[in-house]
Amino acid sequence: MPEHVAWLRGQREALEAAINGAPLQVSLDALVRTAIHGLGEETRAAFYLSDGARTSLHHVVGMSADYARMVDGLKIGPESLACGLATHTGQPVVTGDVTKDTRWEPWLWLADRFDYRGCWSFPIHSSAGKMIGTLAVYSRCPREPAPRDRELCAILTNTASIIISQYSESQARKQAEEALRESEERFRLFMDNSPTIAWVKDEDGRYVYFSRAFEQRFGVRFSEWRNRTDAELWPPDVAAEFRRSDEDVLAAGRAMEIASETPGPDGDRLHWLVTKFPFRDAAGRRYVGGIGLEITERKRAETELSESLERERLRAEELETLLDLAPIGVSIALDPEGANIRGNRAQVELFGLRPGAQLSMTSPEPPPIVVLQDGRPLVTEELPMQRAVRGETVDGQIIDVKTRDRIVTVLVKATPLFDEARRPRGAIGAFLDITPLKQAEQALREADRRKDRFLATLAHELRNPLAPIYNAIHVLGRRHGGVGDPDAELLDVMRRQVEHLVRLVDDLLEISRISRGKIELRREAVDMSATLRDALETCRPLIEKKGHAVAIGGLSEPLGVYGDPARLVQIMANVLGNAAKYTRPGGRIAVELGREEGSAIFRVRDSGVGIAPDMLGSVFELFAQIDNGADCAEGGLGIGLALVRDLVDLHGGSVQAHSDGPGKGSEFTVRLPLCGGSPVPEAAADDDVASLARPQRVLVIDDEPDVGDSLGLLLESLGAAVCVAYDGPSGVAAVREFKPRIVFIDLGMPAMDGFETARRIREGHPGGRYTLVAVTGWGQAEDRIRTRMAGFDVHLTKPASTREIRALLQEADSI
Repeated sequence: MPEHVAWLRGQREALEAAINGAPLQVSLDALVRTAIHGLGEETRAAFYLSDGARTSLHHVVGMSADYARMVDGLKIGPESLACGLATHTGQPVVTGDVTKDTRWEPWLWLADRFDYRGCWSFPIHSSAGKMIGTLAVYSRCPREPAPRDRELCAILTNTASIIISQYSESQARKQAEEALRESEERFRLFMDNSPTIAWVKDEDGRYVYFSRAFEQRFGVRFSEWRNRTDAELWPPDVAAEFRRSDEDVLAAGRAMEIASETPGPDGDRLHWLVTKFPFRDAAGRRYVGGIGLEITERKRAETELSESLERERLRAEELETLLDLAPIGVSIALDPEGANIRGNRAQVELFGLRPGAQLSMTSPEPPPIVVLQDGRPLVTEELPMQRAVRGETVDGQIIDVKTRDRIVTVLVKATPLFDEARRPRGAIGAFLDITPLKQAEQALREADRRKDRFLATLAHELRNPLAPIYNAIHVLGRRHGGVGDPDAELLDVMRRQVEHLVRLVDDLLEISRISRGKIELRREAVDMSATLRDALETCRPLIEKKGHAVAIGGLSEPLGVYGDPARLVQIMANVLGNAAKYTRPGGRIAVELGREEGSAIFRVRDSGVGIAPDMLGSVFELFAQIDNGADCAEGGLGIGLALVRDLVDLHGGSVQAHSDGPGKGSEFTVRLPLCGGSPVPEAAADDDVASLARPQRVLVIDDEPDVGDSLGLLLESLGAAVCVAYDGPSGVAAVREFKPRIVFIDLGMPAMDGFETARRIREGHPGGRYTLVAVTGWGQAEDRIRTRMAGFDVHLTKPASTREIRALLQEADSI
């Protein structure tokens, strides 16, 4: 009886500790002490609890920390022993001597280390009958439990069951309360940090909750709104709408989405996307909950976007209308591949297509056109819009487009269109119909060709009658031009006028050659001083006729220019001639040569009629005539200064005109680049060269007797033995009989022309030592090429100068 009192005392201590909220270890430790007191000091006791999944046991109290660490996590199951097996079966597992039980062999080291031989394991049941742990008793000596031992252990396990169950329930409550607190805190944080506002109203419309976001957005406090209705807080129209939607939600028993508007704290209108939903609390009371997402900015953006889209639509319509009204074709590639190209009205009409037609040549259904360039069809990669969609800028590609009924010439400009990543997303192109311009250009080219042909023909026709006159004058000059001869002055006048007429013809042809880019400069180092002497000699007759005083100033040493000597003389002579022509008799002409900033300067000042300011810009234009009412000018074609400008440009120089006005004279300044080397002085021309060492036999073949005879006379006056034939066959025969050293052949003879005559002479006398000279009024570059290819050695343009003829005779004389 006394030991039962001790057991009850230990039981009461453990239960009181549990009731007072002591830790589980403290309550169970009281039972451990009761077990040791009741079973003897040679025993030890411990409690083990299963984990939540009931797969393993964990030491709670009773054994040392080392032992607890080694057995912690002991598996529960049929293969286990002692406590693990007892928990699994729900029956006590008693081993009086572990050394005699084979199941203990793997664990004997543990029994030896912690000095026990007997091990009893009693399962602990929860109030629901589940195994929740064990009471383990360890004895130092082998020992089987007596009935009283089993009775004590039953009391202890039952008590432990009560304590553990109460502890578990207490822990569950605490965990639930903590979970609830955490849930409420999470909900509060969620609602406080949510971009939406939230509220709850009871079925009568009184506010029972709203979030902090609600307070902040409307500038109110919940304490002021609690249990108040919308009618007390909002304008009547807003309150009525809120109440109506609340009632709809309660009646429908489901959530509804509503677009709503409210006044803001600053009087502005706020837009909301609201979700309202019904719910009941545990007592069955009905509520309406609401979540509102403010979409004021979205509404504003949508409005602005809508307005922007409308503006863009109007602009697109305007642009489309503008493009359709534009007289130029416009195409747009709508994809990066250029497979979808559309054009405005002018574009489809240009190609003879229907409105809205596909213009891409790479589409599955390309338009019925052929795109050409320089007469050949273009491949896909060469098409202007295809080039543009690849990222290339097309600037001025000229194409021909062959439609069903015509060919149009088009000037195309196209540029790529890029996306945000600067990748081509399409292209836009402008197509200008230049067919009329091309036709006009062709017409102009044809007119220019005819003009050139006319000028060449005119020169030819003028030179033919000039030739005998020129020849006759020079023959007469050699016969009667001596000092004291009464005809000398008359012959000199005739010679000057014929030479002037020849120069006019030459100037016309020079202008034509320059305009067609067919003039070729024969450049060499030229002394401008010598060139000026030649130019003055050319203009001397006109200067002397008008009695002008010429003053020459500037450098005395050579002034080198790299240019064509003949063209440079032409430049100076035309400027000097212009000054002499537009200066009244007895005037003054100042000529200056010099250097300025790396250029040679040729400047001519005169005391002539001057130039009006509005005419200064046009004096170098072709066929320009200065109308200043002066009676001193001798007329002209208006090509001299135009030729000066063009020839100076070809030499890389410049020419300027200056005048202070009518009656105040003029000044012309020519600037030409200086050359590095020193020019070689040009030998002075000598008309009175030595006589020929022996008379040269010369044959003249010309169908015009005046021309042939006069040239024959000129040749005889120069010491040649001459024979004249008046057609091609006679000339061929004369070569055999006369055996000339030089043969002058007119190219424009009828029946057998000069080319055929030269061919027959070459064929009939292969290896003959004679010089074939083409004499013709045609003097352009292509004419010279043609005579050279026909076998002529020399090309002379009518009228051939005495110097050229004498040079041919001297060359033959030296061989």
